[in-house]
Amino acid sequence: MGRRGDLRGIARIGLAIDIGGRSLNLYCTGSGRPTVILESGANNPGLAWLLVQPKIAEFTQACWYDRAGDGWSDPGPFPRTASSIAKDLHALLTAAKLPRPYILVGHSFGGTSMRVFAGMYPEDVAGMVLVDAWHEDEIKRIPRRKGPGPPDSLRPAIDRLTPALTFVGLVRLLRPPLRSRPPKGLSRDDWLLIQELRRQPKSLAAESSSGMTQDQSGMEARTAHGLGDRPLVVLTAGKAEFNPSDPAEAKAATEDQAIWIHDLQAQLATLSTQGKQIVVQGSTHGIPWEAPEAVVDAVKNVMAAMNQTAGR
Repeated sequence: MGRRGDLRGIARIGLAIDIGGRSLNLYCTGSGRPTVILESGANNPGLAWLLVQPKIAEFTQACWYDRAGDGWSDPGPFPRTASSIAKDLHALLTAAKLPRPYILVGHSFGGTSMRVFAGMYPEDVAGMVLVDAWHEDEIKRIPRRKGPGPPDSLRPAIDRLTPALTFVGLVRLLRPPLRSRPPKGLSRDDWLLIQELRRQPKSLAAESSSGMTQDQSGMEARTAHGLGDRPLVVLTAGKAEFNPSDPAEAKAATEDQAIWIHDLQAQLATLSTQGKQIVVQGSTHGIPWEAPEAVVDAVKNVMAAMNQTAGR
């Protein structure tokens, strides 16, 4: 009963699209081509694009979706690696009959699955925007960013247990509390709704699986190679996520952010011969709500590059 009531009283935003025995939630607005596909960061529902999508829909069709287990989508098979997410997205776009090719926009870990999608289905991709996207070498290059968690050797075993723990209800007991103070850019009501969607046991299970299998997703992204000459914009947060009060910790955070900006994110821009990096100076990692106009401008930039190439 608890699992069935997780979204009770929360009206669906989007449509349930069957992808073969289970459904994914898809929400599209606007019209025109190419269609822009918006992929959220880990454990964020597609609704996290609520400040970006309407602006893109003013000049072309824009769609966000909920990954398996997130938002209003059914859970999917485990493990939730970047390749399994990419296969789901391809099935969704095919079932929804959205015209190809697409401009893919991926935030945080969503950028990883978009890179893998482009490697698996290159003919479906016209261009890409990576929004402070995760880099597979982040923890190796910036070890201070590794948060608390189990030893790497135990992660595969924990991931295999996740579906069972969800079924027996243990994940429900581990849900984080609601936080009333929204991050910069989001209203309190929108933030509470996003949190309610994120706190569903099926969403927490999907997030856990993505985290436990991050090394595999990183290898998948690395072997996906690049975009060739298709246009790419890499948006990079100019500010660190946290601003420690201790001077030594603040200095370390600044040094880490410099590696992030000038090394790891700069590497992502080399995935295309038409790659461009833009540092969003006033924003932290939450660019989709702190600086949504930067994402909109990046999509316009990609479209302009596409039109220029087509006119040659």
